[in-house]
Amino acid sequence: MVEQYRYHNPKIACNPETIRFITELSAAKVPLIIITDGRSVTQRNKLDSLNLSHYFDAVFISEEVEKEKPNIYSFNQVQQLYKAKDYYYIGDNITKDFLSPNSLGWCSICLKDDGRNIHSQENNVNNEYLPQQYIESFKELMIN
Repeated sequence: MVEQYRYHNPKIACNPETIRFITELSAAKVPLIIITDGRSVTQRNKLDSLNLSHYFDAVFISEEVEKEKPNIYSFNQVQQLYKAKDYYYIGDNITKDFLSPNSLGWCSICLKDDGRNIHSQENNVNNEYLPQQYIESFKELMIN
């Protein structure tokens, strides 16, 4: 069962708002990078099922880089590969998503749980783990 779970192609879909947000950033030539924890095949199957792979310039999966968040490795790789004035990180896991981008001076944004998250956002963590901003939806970040 574990093997079946890891290798299956999930039946999942993005909501239209998420697709619009990603499409707008891509059209504006904003480099889009994923930093995610998990097994490579599982995470790539998710991206393929969501039909999102072609939007992303780079994907850093913990199994491939052998480092899990909050390890700073993948964030440093992004800065080395993509020189920018500003970096933005959007996540949802208070316990590990924001520590590294915060330490690098990135803008960290938490997508609030709408009841479907697997990660609790009610954790008692130090301030350096907290995002700088919270959003209810990607509509709040739309370019147009």
